Amino acid sequence: EEGEGGKVPPAKFNAQDASEWLSARYSSVMEEYDKQKQSGKKGDIQHFSDLNAERSAWTGGAKPIIPPKDDFLHQLQVSMTLYQQRKDDPK
Repeated sequence: EEGEGGKVPPAKFNAQDASEWLSARYSSVMEEYDKQKQSGKKGDIQHFSDLNAERSAWTGGAKPIIPPKDDFLHQLQVSMTLYQQRKDDPK
């Protein structure tokens, strides 16, 4: 069936198919991983922690989001002071 303007409407998302595909994919990857683990060979499958060990947000390797000199409270106070000055100054 064609929709308006001769375009074919997109297929609806089928959650059952997606669930089955994900389950099958997970099973096949885990089987491959177990085989590789039992053989003792390093292959294509690696541990996620090995791939991103140097850039983890939960370890000491992460860069701070806010510079150490200006913490959030200080930045907020400076911003509020500037806002109040601008608000109180007649134009």
